[in-house]
Amino acid sequence: MNFFRFGPKEDYSAYYPNNVGTQRPGGRYYYEFLMIGKDVPNAPFVVINELLLHHARLLTIKSAIDEVRKEFTLAVLCNLNDCELEPKDLALRIRDKGFIISLEFFEMKGRMFGRSFPLTFHDKHRAVALHSSTLINLATHLAEEFGVDGPSFLYEEGRTYVREVIQDLKELLKKEQSEETGLYDSCDVGLPLDFAYCLKCKTMREIQEPKQVIFKNKKSATQGICPVCEAKLCKIDSRAFNAMKTGSLIENTQGFLLSAGWGTFQLRTEIKGRQGSVTILDPPTLDGDISYGNQFLEGLAAGFLEAINGANNEMKLIGENYDRQSRILSLRFAERMPIRTKQARSKIKVSRENKKITRREAAKDNATPSSSPESIEVDKIVQSLKKIERDPREPIQQGIALKQELPQEIVVQEN
Repeated sequence: MNFFRFGPKEDYSAYYPNNVGTQRPGGRYYYEFLMIGKDVPNAPFVVINELLLHHARLLTIKSAIDEVRKEFTLAVLCNLNDCELEPKDLALRIRDKGFIISLEFFEMKGRMFGRSFPLTFHDKHRAVALHSSTLINLATHLAEEFGVDGPSFLYEEGRTYVREVIQDLKELLKKEQSEETGLYDSCDVGLPLDFAYCLKCKTMREIQEPKQVIFKNKKSATQGICPVCEAKLCKIDSRAFNAMKTGSLIENTQGFLLSAGWGTFQLRTEIKGRQGSVTILDPPTLDGDISYGNQFLEGLAAGFLEAINGANNEMKLIGENYDRQSRILSLRFAERMPIRTKQARSKIKVSRENKKITRREAAKDNATPSSSPESIEVDKIVQSLKKIERDPREPIQQGIALKQELPQEIVVQEN
């Protein structure tokens, strides 16, 4: 006998969005309380208990603790319809707790947006909320105005944006690790799959020039060289091809992009990082449909790959696919290698040789002469010989010029 009956599985999102504003305008007794206080034990709970004690109905609560300033911030939207006190008296009760630094309250009648604290990242950068379709529409207008090169502006801005984010995260991670442990010089605490132990250096090193090998026992391994001592490195049961990148810096960058609304990023790279793919779960879409045309998002993925793989050249998008059922956007990139023609290589070679010759001549000309009179006489002879060798026709040319300057002879006949 079945005691449990399950209905059809409903389609729902596996995340809870952080809404900006309320779903409907505030009523007559809706008030928002904003406060900053000292970070004493359980301070936010004391404020919340005070509101509940006087029968305030809490609608939304947003709180954060700043460990650097030793302060907490709290934004509470509540319905005071059944409250025993007026908003002013309730604010005075909260302020009398002794740990409140500043407190403000606002009536939310007919309003959907309060005066809560602005969006920031790392307490350093102000963030601005936009509709996900704004950048897609902007790319469309740029394409209409400037042609094919128009959307590339957004692509480059996305690459620059994510590189600045990664640089900020590197500084924060280095600071935290130096304060807590003092052991890590690198930001990536978790070792990716392309690291192996070097027997000469006696430490973990990144495998340079990795290649995939399979032994007779069917086990796979990644082989390469040590970037310091150039010894052979080998990692058993490792696949350099299509390996998922992990590490502290990558995880924090993924969390930043997810918090900013760009989706859940996952990176996969191929051998030597020449190619790579980025899968994005729940990317910003246009009316919930496809995500094509968002060049800023593509630039984010390209810059992420370049920074993590240490690519010397730009990663170019070579293909994309969006699955509407799973809400996954797949982007494939390849490193753009500069092409040098035979003529360009010959010009570079000639320019290098000319630079070497000029440096040698400058070194000979700037040589310090010795102070003995014999050496001085020898240097004079050498310098005069150099002048003759440089232009052997110079005296002849000077003689011809002087002869041309002389006046012609005038013959006078006497009568």
